[in-house]
Parts: sequence; structure tokens; C-alpha cells
Amino acid sequence: PLALYGGVEAGAGSSGGFLGFGPTSALAGTVDQPSASLQTAEDLGLTAAVQALVWANERVYVGGNFLRAGNLQGGVQGVGHVVSWDGVRVHRLGLGLDGGVNTLVYWQGLVVAGGTFSTALQRAGNPRLGTGGLAAWNETAQQWSMVGGARVNGVVMACLAVGRRLYVGGLFDSVGAVSTNGLAVLEDGVWSSVGGGVLGGTVYSIFEQHGHLYIGGTFSRVGSVPIGRLARWDGRQWLSLGELEGEVRAISAVGEYIFVGGSFKTIDGKPMNNVAVLYSGQWSSLNGGLNGPVHALQDVASCMHIGGVFSGPAVPTQSGTGPGRYITRWCLDSLDSQDGPVFADFQGFPGLGPVRAIVPVVHDVDPSFAPVSGTCAAI
Repeated sequence: PLALYGGVEAGAGSSGGFLGFGPTSALAGTVDQPSASLQTAEDLGLTAAVQALVWANERVYVGGNFLRAGNLQGGVQGVGHVVSWDGVRVHRLGLGLDGGVNTLVYWQGLVVAGGTFSTALQRAGNPRLGTGGLAAWNETAQQWSMVGGARVNGVVMACLAVGRRLYVGGLFDSVGAVSTNGLAVLEDGVWSSVGGGVLGGTVYSIFEQHGHLYIGGTFSRVGSVPIGRLARWDGRQWLSLGELEGEVRAISAVGEYIFVGGSFKTIDGKPMNNVAVLYSGQWSSLNGGLNGPVHALQDVASCMHIGGVFSGPAVPTQSGTGPGRYITRWCLDSLDSQDGPVFADFQGFPGLGPVRAIVPVVHDVDPSFAPVSGTCAAI
């Protein structure tokens, strides 16, 4: 397995986008022990932060706040907040989108982008497509389309694909003529609200496990129920997962362990510090937590990879070791050990600034048999 990490370049005054990946055949290491195995994707030339990643069609799709990128045919060009990279060259998606991309997901053969944009920009045909904050890219047809035939009337912050269903969350009143209040689902071509949506804030993260939908954000109510920041929908009703002050930015899981990240101090009065794990209905701290916000959580080879704006543990360790700057991982294979799982540092990750997105890579073909140009073989 291989994973990709996106965010902001390191360095004083730097605001360019960063994309790192590993392990590679050229560098020793594994995902479990990635020391010295992670490297930077060179010459992408992204002019602002990477906010979202998705792996599909043997390439990584990259979204964010950037307007321009390098390493295209013809040099540096305008790309409109979204590109793909095949390990050799950057590719434009039409002429991009007219606003930032917050989330990317692969669903029903389409790359779905959500963000602050309102228009998708085509290369041919209808040059400007009024999509609202959600648009779909067809790699084969090389064109953008509306998702489910309707415009999302507002900002999209999170998308989740589960079989035939596409869940969308953010800060929007409606999809087409359907009132959704910041949380909607598309299934079999029909848009509908999920549990009456949310009020008093924004949905930043959506996660599904065992048929239950978990959402996190800054909201203060779900449907007609006064549950804020973190909630679970069981298909009939909303359930509270605990009292949390602050905001939730990411939700993911390794097995039955559900991880929540964001900017918060406590859950149900227990100190957590920006990241926590829920197991068998009980919340636990991850070794005292982290000293800054968490923006990304992703299961990679049974380890929860954690990205954000932290620089170390919230509680100093006696050994002086702990999570690395901006990225760490929490592996559950040490649960039976005396100390339990601990944060592990990523070493030798040059150029890494705050991490906003993490995505695992699963090849459709063995990359060792793929031609170098135009495939992931280069990574």
C-alpha cells in the first residue's frame, strides 16, 4: 500500500500546495515504518494549499485553493482549483472550477468535487456550467456535469460515497428544490434530506459504519434535536455521541475504533485535546492528544494516519518522543502491549507543512507492469 498527503508547503511565508507520498520502490520503508520512505511530488507548482485528495483511474485528483500549477504540457498554467497527477505530469480537469475545492470523492465512475465554487468551467461546449457547490468530472468524456441533475445552493465541505448513495454536507439550504439544511443524500437519481439536516452551523465531516451515519462540524442542532458538533443517524433518529465544545473536522475508523479529530479540548468533560477514539460506547484520549487542530484522519494499513496543524503531543512524554510535526499515526496492532498503542513519528518528510488531506492508494493493476508515462508507475 501507498498513501498520499496533501496540505501546505513548509517554510516561512510559504503558502504553496504540498503533495507527499510513500513508500516507493526507490526508497526503503513501509507504510507501517515509513521512516525515510516518504518523498515530495516535485514541480507540481501549486500556488496555494491542497485541501482534498482522492485516488481513482490510476491517478490522484488534487483539490484546494490553488489557481495555477506547473508540470503541465506548456508549463505553468491556470487550472482552477483542481488537477490530477499521474506520477509524471499534471493534468487539467477542463478549465477547473471558479472557487476552492474542500472535498473529493470517487462515486459511480465520477470524480465528485465539493467546495465554495458555483460554476464548472468546460473546455468545449457549454463553457460555464452553474453547478453550485457540487460538480462531477467524467475522466472518459473529459467534461463536468451537475450531480443528480440539481444545483447545490451553497458551500459543500464533505462528501461520502456508500454504494449507490452519495452523502453531501456543508452549509447549504437546498439541493435543487429540495430543502436539505446542510446534509443531503443522492440515491437512484433522487435527492433528499437526511434526518431534517442540521441547524446553527456547518457539517465538516461525514462517515458511515454498520449502516449508521456519523457527522461532525459546528452545528448546534440535528433535525429537531439539540445535539451539537457530533451526532449519529441510525436511519430513524439522531443520537448524541457526547458533549463536545469546539468543532469536529474529521471522522474515520480502524476496525471498530472510531476516531474523531478537530479543534476541541474535552468530550463529556474528559480531556481529549483535538483527537479522540470511541470504542464500545466509551471515549478515550489518545495519549493526551495533540497540541493543535486535526484536519485529516485516514485508515492506512490498520493504522490511523492523522494530519493537521499540531507540532507535538498536548501532554509532553517522559521519553521526549511522540507525534511528528503536522502528521502522525496511531497503530492498533500494539493494543495488547503493556503500554498500548502510542503516537509514532514520521521522519524525513521534507517540505511538509500543515496536512489537510490523506488518501490511501489501491492500484487497479500491478504498477510494475504499467508503462511509466501516464500511470502511477512513477510513484
